[in-house]
Amino acid sequence: MPRPMEPGRIPLKSKDFKGSMKRLFKSLDKWKYILVFALFLAMISAILALVAPNKLSNLTDTITNGLTPKITDTTMNSIMNDPSISYDDKMELLNIIGNNNISTKEELISMLDELPTSIYEKIKPSIDMKSVYSIALLLASLYIISALLNYIQSFSMATVSNNYAKGLRTKISKKINQLPLKYFDQHETGDILSRITNDVDTVAMNMNHSLSILVTSITLLVGSVLMMFITNYIMAIVAIITSLLGFGFMGVILSKSQKYFIQRQTELGNLNGHIDEVYSGHNVV
Repeated sequence: MPRPMEPGRIPLKSKDFKGSMKRLFKSLDKWKYILVFALFLAMISAILALVAPNKLSNLTDTITNGLTPKITDTTMNSIMNDPSISYDDKMELLNIIGNNNISTKEELISMLDELPTSIYEKIKPSIDMKSVYSIALLLASLYIISALLNYIQSFSMATVSNNYAKGLRTKISKKINQLPLKYFDQHETGDILSRITNDVDTVAMNMNHSLSILVTSITLLVGSVLMMFITNYIMAIVAIITSLLGFGFMGVILSKSQKYFIQRQTELGNLNGHIDEVYSGHNVV
């Protein structure tokens, strides 16, 4: 967060962003295993979230196939060669097809009520409930496992971020106790409090959400692109080109709006510093 600034002062930017990030990750060395574990769970949860819709399409196909009569060349051949079906019923089927000039599947479906019972039982619509139950159970398992993994990684990331923030505040407190009085004379109380409260909270919040969201988003992006190409590569190419055009347009807008964002953050920092300054000194006043 920007520090409260004097009028006309240029907003400060990070002098060594890469170095700061290296120091940040180095300070997280104590929790590196929990951090890696949480990010791994976030990736697995995202993968399961990608697999589930594909299984859902299988469930839809199974139900759809069960709602239509089983009229295929293979089915008709098996009916004609089925010894359990009487010769009279087979001849009746041939007569229905011949007398009504039935040449398509749709025409035969319209004549289902006139077919012999033994033949109708072979081709009538029927949903494979065993497959439906199996797919539904698999889907429920995928969603439950995905939600459970997401909960565990969220709990792990919250633990790491809160412990890191606690340690950071402890270090800041020790540092403040070692500073000379002239430092406090040269800096506003609100500026110091903003470093201890707002900045530490911002670091902890971003660590809690941003890392897991980054891993999840990358996994979803790569997985979604692969699934799109597997389903239909032409639609996938169209979607990717459209998205790239959208990102280009968004980049143009951001290049124009960035200066206003910096101004907003500057004023927000000034406001937070002023509020901390006034309320912190209220009891003294």
